[in-house]
Amino acid sequence: MNFEKLKKQFTNWLVKFVAKSNPAFSNMPVCPYALQAYQDNKIKFEHVESRLYGTLIEYIDNWDDNYDIVVMFVDEIYLPKALPTIINTANRYLMPADLVALEDHPDIPEVINNVKVNFGKSTVVFLQRLSKINEASQHLKDNTEYYKHWSKENLDYTVNWRFKD
Repeated sequence: MNFEKLKKQFTNWLVKFVAKSNPAFSNMPVCPYALQAYQDNKIKFEHVESRLYGTLIEYIDNWDDNYDIVVMFVDEIYLPKALPTIINTANRYLMPADLVALEDHPDIPEVINNVKVNFGKSTVVFLQRLSKINEASQHLKDNTEYYKHWSKENLDYTVNWRFKD
């Protein structure tokens, strides 16, 4: 893996796709908070060569609130069924510590209102404060039409599960 190349591709994707308004999201950006986090240097990029689960769990005692999100480019090749299992298992320990991991696998398309939102160049795991992402999601739900075009399946898979005990 060429970490610097992936980081450049990711930031290009973030600026040119994720931060652009999109009709599928009621003409809001795919992620309304991503560009600001990037501009404020609140994104930590990490290259994870191995031990993804262990790396995630280590953040329970080592989270740095100077960042809003950790973007992990993962070297290990995980089958599409294995990665969500690892992330779900890690989240059992992360979520009580106010952290949550979200996966993006190139072979697991995430499509919202007919728009594919995956990065697609590598396996990526996003780690952030659960309370902050839930607060942001609740703000979008209460104050915008961001989720207006989302299916129940999309909402359950991406958002609703994070609010359950």
